[in-house]
Amino acid sequence: MGDVRYLRHHFKHWSMDMTLHYAKDPLFDDSLFESVLSKRDELQASIISGWLAPSQNLAGGRA
Repeated sequence: MGDVRYLRHHFKHWSMDMTLHYAKDPLFDDSLFESVLSKRDELQASIISGWLAPSQNLAGGRA
């Protein structure tokens, strides 16, 4: 299938949720929906883990 982020970019979707909306179509294969949902969860987890890194300031100013 390829990278879901590529599909999002290729179809000019604003977000992964928009890609998920189209993947929910009953005519689509369920594996596409699961793949998109899994990739979205991975991306969200990597973003949030970056926020929780001890060296990362969550607010501006001096720590």
